Amino acid sequence: EEEAHKILKETWDKTVPMLGALAAQVRDTDLLSKFLRADVGQLTRNTSLLATETACSDQEGFTKSIHHQLFLAAARGLWGQTMKQLKLTFLELQMLEDRMVFGGLGHPYGTADIDDAWASLKESERESQQSLNMIAKATSKAWRKQHCGAASGHIGTDKLKINSM
Repeated sequence: EEEAHKILKETWDKTVPMLGALAAQVRDTDLLSKFLRADVGQLTRNTSLLATETACSDQEGFTKSIHHQLFLAAARGLWGQTMKQLKLTFLELQMLEDRMVFGGLGHPYGTADIDDAWASLKESERESQQSLNMIAKATSKAWRKQHCGAASGHIGTDKLKINSM
C-alpha cells in the first residue's frame, strides 16, 4: 500500500505542472481555433458541398445548416479529437485525485491550478466555437452573394448543387 501511495503522489506531482503547461500552450498559441479552421477549411473552400435547396430563400436557415456541417467537420477532425483527449485527461486526473483522497492521502496540492488550467481550456474551446460562428456567417454570405441573384434575392434550385444532408 505504501508503494501504491508513493506512485500516486509521484504521478500527481508530475502531472499537475504538465497539464498547466499544456493548457497555457493551447491558449497562448490559439491552437483550438487553428485546428478548427483547418478542419472546416475544405468545406469553406468548396462551398458547393454546403448548398441546400433553400440557400437563397432562407438566409438564417442556410447559415444554421452551414454552421451544423462545419461543426460536424470540426468535431470529426483535429479540433474534436483534441477536445476529447483534453477532456479525458482532466477526467483521469480527477479520478487520480479521488484515489488519493479515498486512499487516505488527503486532498492533493495543486487542485486550484488544475481548475485554472481547465477553465483556460474551456475558454479556448468557447473562443474557437465563436470563430466557427463567424466562419459560418461569412461562408453563407459569400456563397449567397456569388450564387443568389442580387435583384431577386434567390435563384432557381436547378442552378444549385444540392447537398444530401
